[in-house]
Amino acid sequence: MSFGSGSGESPAGAPADTAFFSACGIHYLFPSATKSIRSVAEKNGGKLRCFSHSCCGLIPQSAGDPQTARELAQKNIRDFSALGSGTLLVSDDSCAGFMKSYPALLPDDAKAGDFASKVKNLSEFLAERGYKGPESAGLPRRPVAVATVPGLKVTYHDPCQTGNGQKSFATPRAILKSIPGIEVVELDEAEWCCGGAGTYSLKHPDLADDVLERKMANIKKSGAAVVVTQAASCLLHVGLGLRRKGWEGNIRVVHLADFLEEISPGGRIRPERP
Repeated sequence: MSFGSGSGESPAGAPADTAFFSACGIHYLFPSATKSIRSVAEKNGGKLRCFSHSCCGLIPQSAGDPQTARELAQKNIRDFSALGSGTLLVSDDSCAGFMKSYPALLPDDAKAGDFASKVKNLSEFLAERGYKGPESAGLPRRPVAVATVPGLKVTYHDPCQTGNGQKSFATPRAILKSIPGIEVVELDEAEWCCGGAGTYSLKHPDLADDVLERKMANIKKSGAAVVVTQAASCLLHVGLGLRRKGWEGNIRVVHLADFLEEISPGGRIRPERP
């Protein structure tokens, strides 16, 4: 997937003020979200340049290989510094959270702090630029499947790195609540882990299943037809839970970018399932 010529220019020719880190999980497992992030960001004034669809280092760090994590962090800092962009938009909340922790991972790297201060997930990026939904931007709302049911109930699941790690609870909810025609309902224990947790579900499947079961019960209790989140691990694991329960025909889990793109003119209907 290509996002430009590598010249630092946006497709329209304006200087790219934002570098886009296409995290490996989202990039390879949820390519529709990668496309949607770029589309939504550019509709809200972002001029993007993609510099990587590599690894942030979270997986090796979690797997007990801090040296590889440090090497990846150093590479990402070097690559970003070379672009001269003021913001780094990261497609996965878990990766954004880990990249914000680079100063602790690299205490002797003078550039780590500046790098971390420029990392944004999608909801942070949109909030800082004053999110423009299709109607507030003077565009007709697209009548797609997800947005045609009056009072459609939507809830938000906080990835661990976002809620507990970055304490960023309000921003994604504020964006969802700004969308006319939907009802945003709170998910009980929304900040609790879904059980995915990167490689945790692979290492400890029984415990992960127990955690997932509790998350599924809360989703059912919420009455939501759409669960929005921003991390590949959560999309995978919640999607697994929905399939196991046989609920996938009535409840969807989608990346925030895909949900926002679906209500935009020219947006795609129903991204691929995890």
